[in-house]
Amino acid sequence: MKKEITVKPTTVAMLEVGIKNLPDSSLLVRSPIVRTDEAPEVLCSLYEIAGKKNTYGIPAGWFKRAMVRWAKGKSCEEISGSDVLRNIWVMPDHKAISGLDLVTIKGSRPHQVQDVWLPFGHCTPRIITFTEINIWKSMLQVRFNSDAFTAEEVLNLINLGGSDDGCGRKRIGEGYNHGGYSVSEKPAPKVTYFKSSKGVV
Repeated sequence: MKKEITVKPTTVAMLEVGIKNLPDSSLLVRSPIVRTDEAPEVLCSLYEIAGKKNTYGIPAGWFKRAMVRWAKGKSCEEISGSDVLRNIWVMPDHKAISGLDLVTIKGSRPHQVQDVWLPFGHCTPRIITFTEINIWKSMLQVRFNSDAFTAEEVLNLINLGGSDDGCGRKRIGEGYNHGGYSVSEKPAPKVTYFKSSKGVV
């Protein structure tokens, strides 16, 4: 006779939180601006959202990656990079035609800058043209397992990931000063809880 194992439902929560760039920490991307309704040349790009002035999309995974990198880089018994990978997800609010999940950002008008860049694993510096946004902000929707993390812990992880690693090119985690962000005080973060369906194995 098959023994049924009841699986305890996971309590999942959605955190809506605003972020803004750290002072003097602009967003830098490697590739040209492309439209969300066009096929991009590369995935690490700034995507112009058609019909919305000074509104762009960047890969949603950048924000989760910042949290994971912070957790992996710290000797912390309470949390690991694997914990973040398994239990926290940054939800996209837009898609490029390529299918890439994007988070919408608003900011100042982008401009191009040229700089010397030494790619990881290469010995020869290259002159690279970057696209830069000096002031930017976004609203993140972060789904998380509230049996593993509290909303306050997720907010703290967002701050730590933004201040220690950041997103985009030449970010803080690479030893530069770009891509840093922190949680905005307004609007106040909002959290909603809901349970997944109970299952039987």
